[in-house]
Amino acid sequence: PFAACALCSVGFDSELSDTGRRQLQKVEPICKSLLPQLQAVLHSPLQRAAETAHELFGERGYDKANIVAHVHKGVQWLPMECLIEQTFGEHVEEPGFNVFAGPRVHKAGLTSSQTLRSRIEQFLEFAWDCEWERIAVVGHSLWFRAMVAVASANEEDSCVRSLTNASVWRLTFSPPAESGGTPRLLKRELITKPEDFDSSDSDS
Repeated sequence: PFAACALCSVGFDSELSDTGRRQLQKVEPICKSLLPQLQAVLHSPLQRAAETAHELFGERGYDKANIVAHVHKGVQWLPMECLIEQTFGEHVEEPGFNVFAGPRVHKAGLTSSQTLRSRIEQFLEFAWDCEWERIAVVGHSLWFRAMVAVASANEEDSCVRSLTNASVWRLTFSPPAESGGTPRLLKRELITKPEDFDSSDSDS
């Protein structure tokens, strides 16, 4: 019964928790300081990710009606379906359905889901080919762990075992090895994270 409930809860479009909002308040000043450097903010359209994006890089007072593409103060805002957390079907492709094993359980970046890998690769190709060079991407920790692995030259050595909620990273990419290929992760740097982060709470 537990496994069934855990799997059926995948992809639930929940709002930010009170803990999540407190974590955002601690990293918001640094994110706001980065805003003048940004050309675009891309985010998952799920409520907690959209709210996170607007709290960190937008105006206070999140409004669900703002989950649409728009330009604000010269910065392009774009909700993207490819940034949502793992879907039900993608969890089924993971060992143990991501309930008894898999990256959600073991906090490893490697994913066995070809569907998830495909949409991550499509996003990376889009991000490389688009007109923007400095982009904020707001989404879900499991997606980001998988993305780091997919974009790394050696996936086995690239695993990010724990991505803290509300942590902010700067990722630098190098050109694809061939035309139409996936850009490679060149460097990753932790900018900030909530100091009182609880490592048991790092799913999104």
